[in-house]
Amino acid sequence: MYMEELKSLILSKAGHPYLLHFLEKPFIDDNKLFLLVSMLEDLDLSDEEIDKYITSTMLVQIALDTHELVTNSTLKTENMSILRNRQLTVLAGDYYSGLYYKILSDISQVPLIQALAGAIKDINEQKIKVYQSTIDDINDLLDSVRIIEASLVLTIAEFFNKTAWSEYISNLLLLNRLIDEKQAFENKKGSPIVDVLKKILFPKMGMHLTDDQRIFVVRKLDQCIIHVNNLTEQARKTLTPINEQVKIRLDAIGKHNLVIANSFAEEG
Repeated sequence: MYMEELKSLILSKAGHPYLLHFLEKPFIDDNKLFLLVSMLEDLDLSDEEIDKYITSTMLVQIALDTHELVTNSTLKTENMSILRNRQLTVLAGDYYSGLYYKILSDISQVPLIQALAGAIKDINEQKIKVYQSTIDDINDLLDSVRIIEASLVLTIAEFFNKTAWSEYISNLLLLNRLIDEKQAFENKKGSPIVDVLKKILFPKMGMHLTDDQRIFVVRKLDQCIIHVNNLTEQARKTLTPINEQVKIRLDAIGKHNLVIANSFAEEG
């Protein structure tokens, strides 16, 4: 129930009527929201303070996700609707960033603003490495994706001295992204992360692979997913959930990801 209330609060903050008229409703990652709630709810903080910390962090995530939706075009002439949507997407990302800053500044949380700003810098640096394809090792690619996916939540864990969650957070959020990337690749949707993986595996082939090479890419993704799932499960066993609801959700996430990882292993 509290998760749903938080989602409604976040969407009410982010839901500018003009933006929603032209753009999709912002996406809220349930796992990131759950991790934030699980870490903060046993601290000596008021409900209002917890709401503000979680809402501001998720607004940063929405801002980063929104900016990633901005498309580049090489066309000299472009549909005005497409151009308008691109400009509005940029403005929406900036708007969400401004909201997080305002929420935390209203409660004089300058140290957390600075900490999240550091995480944003790290995330953007890794996104540049991925988009420019300057990574030539699979482990380095996984490390970059870990930073992109987990830095904001890890910043909260460190800021509130909840580092016991760090290993679980970094591996779970990496695992989720890898699963999404595999599904996107199999559905022939674009992915800068898979593009980097293709370049690492087949540096002389460019982006157009044979059917056998595409299968090899999928198998490599499967191996990464199975490995990271094992790391996630090991980290989950070290956690001591503060209440039964959190334990149930942790177990459910673990079982869900185990089913997916096992299905990939069987496919391989």
